[in-house]
Amino acid sequence: MEVLYSILFWGSPVGLGLFFFLSCTGAGVLFWGIAQLKKASSN
Repeated sequence: MEVLYSILFWGSPVGLGLFFFLSCTGAGVLFWGIAQLKKASSN
């Protein structure tokens, strides 16, 4: 949680934008990977 606090205090709009962007990108890649694995296992 210290990382989150340091990002918030560092410059909240930029820090929050970057944090959410990275989180959403990671989640998107994760779900895409899961979908690819399901496709590969069904074939």
